[in-house]
Amino acid sequence: KDTNTTITIEELETGEGRVQIMSNNGDDMKAAISRVRMIAFPPTVEEGMEYEGKVKAIKDFGVFVEILPGTDGLIHISEFSWEKVAKMEDVTKEGDVLKFKVVGKDPKTKKWKL
Repeated sequence: KDTNTTITIEELETGEGRVQIMSNNGDDMKAAISRVRMIAFPPTVEEGMEYEGKVKAIKDFGVFVEILPGTDGLIHISEFSWEKVAKMEDVTKEGDVLKFKVVGKDPKTKKWKL
């Protein structure tokens, strides 16, 4: 309904699925295809890749940034800038969009480090 399209999903005899998207509007069709692809093939975070994401929360020790929808990572205060940062609130705020690189996963918490 959100994309003004009709979507049908059918299971084939081979066990595979078929998705049909119908619309009279090309833009609506593209939006529906994009949403179906996000569900069928959700993006994954890749170490070493650069992303842009919104600041979700500011803490004394750094900021949590959304890498992909539903996946956040931490930019530690010591990694945020070449200059010393005393308070994260002085350099960024919730909702800011930052460019960052995924540097790895914390071995203890399994959270992404940015």
